[in-house]
Amino acid sequence: MKVDSQFEFRLFHSEDALQLSNYYSSLSEQSRQFFQPHGFSEEEILTFYQANSAEGILISNTVTSPILAYGILLAGLKASDRNRYSGYSLSLDWATTGSLGPSVAEDWIGKGLSGILMKLLIEQAEFQKLKAVVLLGGVRADNHRAIAFYLKHGFSSVAEFSRNNTLNYDMILKL
Repeated sequence: MKVDSQFEFRLFHSEDALQLSNYYSSLSEQSRQFFQPHGFSEEEILTFYQANSAEGILISNTVTSPILAYGILLAGLKASDRNRYSGYSLSLDWATTGSLGPSVAEDWIGKGLSGILMKLLIEQAEFQKLKAVVLLGGVRADNHRAIAFYLKHGFSSVAEFSRNNTLNYDMILKL
């Protein structure tokens, strides 16, 4: 994919909350089920960012201005993720382990934005001196395209878990 002036890459700011809420609303029901790092009303987004040490990365179209991709990087793990990872035989330093979650609008899947977004998230994790990142909330086992994408980018599967009667995988990337 040729990256040109059509795209803007930037960190999330609180004034982006409404546009991010609109992005989430534009996703299919299946995509919304796959990507749930936080609530997606404007208020829920603002509350999440105020309560967590998180950075969001947005990719938008400079011509039409909608968000095309969104990624989140947390310094640390959400409590539910940390509880699961604590039960695995991994030697993780909680102070240098973060969480990430990428999302790309359906019309842009397979066009290179996912790889660009992942690169930006990993660069930000390295800038924060993280030694490892896990997938925020894991990845659903029926999301084969995402699993292949994560494996391609160096993640490895560490365990299976069930949430709402759905099989999921926990995956980690050592930096």
